[in-house]
Amino acid sequence: MLWIGDSLPDLLTAAEVVEEHAIYLSTLKMDVQEQGVQMTIKVFEDDLRDALRAHHGYVIDTTSASFIDEVESYFVDHIKIDRSLKYAVDHVSLVGDSFVISASSSQILDDTIEIEADYFMELFPTQQNVLHFVHGEDTKYHIFKKGKGTLEISL
Repeated sequence: MLWIGDSLPDLLTAAEVVEEHAIYLSTLKMDVQEQGVQMTIKVFEDDLRDALRAHHGYVIDTTSASFIDEVESYFVDHIKIDRSLKYAVDHVSLVGDSFVISASSSQILDDTIEIEADYFMELFPTQQNVLHFVHGEDTKYHIFKKGKGTLEISL
């Protein structure tokens, strides 16, 4: 037990007893408009590199001309919208320690849609992907976790 007056080294030693663990978290903003869907995905740089390496079987060069295609291939396999919505990754940029990925589709969605976002869950069992869903004035939030299936949203 620590008491008032304990030295700083004693406090640091006590703090080290707390077990460290990583946080596996991302955000996915989906904006459904009359013209289609806009998505913005924010993920940690090292997590994306690990997922791409596991998905493609080799280390991905983030400066290569094929980087956007490799990112798109991964996310198309792991973000499903109505199982048939086709979207393309438009832009990938590194901002601090995170990649920001912009994707879009010009397909019009039905009144009810299903969304599945299981990216990174094959590598990180505690991964959580936070969905920020916007349709006009309506905003909804959802957290995707491993093994939790799909989300159905009525527009």
